Amino acid sequence: MTSKARFMFFDVGQGDATLLIMPEGECMLIDNKGGGKVDVREFLKEILPTKNGKPYLNYFVLTHAHADHVGSVNELFDDFEINEVWYTGFDFKGKEEDDLCEQYKQFLEIIEARKEKHEDKELSLESAKPIVISIGDVIFEILSPPSREIWDELQEEKDLKEYMQKLNEYVKKSEDKELGNLIHIGSVVMRITYKSSSVMITGDSELLSWKYWIVPNFSDYCASELLHASHHGSKGFFISDADCEKDESFDENTPGCYTEGLLKIDPAAVVITNNTKPGEKEHKSPPNEHAIKLYKTFKETDREVLFTSDGSIEYILPDAEFSFYGSDIKNKFKIKLEEQEIAYGKHRDSSVLPINKFG
Repeated sequence: MTSKARFMFFDVGQGDATLLIMPEGECMLIDNKGGGKVDVREFLKEILPTKNGKPYLNYFVLTHAHADHVGSVNELFDDFEINEVWYTGFDFKGKEEDDLCEQYKQFLEIIEARKEKHEDKELSLESAKPIVISIGDVIFEILSPPSREIWDELQEEKDLKEYMQKLNEYVKKSEDKELGNLIHIGSVVMRITYKSSSVMITGDSELLSWKYWIVPNFSDYCASELLHASHHGSKGFFISDADCEKDESFDENTPGCYTEGLLKIDPAAVVITNNTKPGEKEHKSPPNEHAIKLYKTFKETDREVLFTSDGSIEYILPDAEFSFYGSDIKNKFKIKLEEQEIAYGKHRDSSVLPINKFG
């Protein structure tokens, strides 16, 4: 048995699919984007044990309701036996529900059908206290989203009310959907800690969540060695379109630029899940070149920034060790695990396996 926690940030193009393998062997998939250079579901089928004739996944976490995170949920739940699901509890009202992507609507139908047999967790905070969940020695601190009721109350406070008015004026002018902002406000943000080392998972949370909810209430829970960059390295973590329209340059001195979130996390390294990088052929933002500069050098910090467009990234706690994998990730990853005497597949085809124990 290993005494390490392993994070796999898969190369799935523009979107997210992250695997956490815990020290006792439990596996958690965070988001479910398909495509890119790695077929995540096929990878999981190779390394997971089976239960009831299907690969067995302990946990699936859905950070928010956008298609590049939800993925093909019907295939995921058809192909895998999933013990427990965690998902955003941010509520959408009236027409907002109608405008949600079809994949998320399908996901909610699946969750409803699972209620009799599973204890899935709907995550939203009813007060300024984190939700804390321990799985063995791995600690999950849920910092966002706030409940819809809390968010609506926050919008009545002077600073946020003025900011939202400014943002809504931009939304009307640009004909963007305001729902996009709500979906990002509803994104799950959680710090995952093992042996005093932490990874910050951000989903697509952006400035609104960090400035008006997370940093004011949870600044003591932010420090992390690794930051999974919000919204694939978009500028939205630092500045909104209301202050800096598309393709405009910005830095920490630009009015409206918010850097307190990065200061509170203070990561040694940042992972950006992306299809291409600025300057590459066919690049489409995100990631944003000015956001990348802040991640790398803000406050004269020489911070390592890694991109999944260079290959799937493995990050190991507590060693803070990185590895890159190409499209042959299954074979290389299995060989590496075998070298460390983790007996993946030992319990395959067992109907009575202990909860995803490998070894």
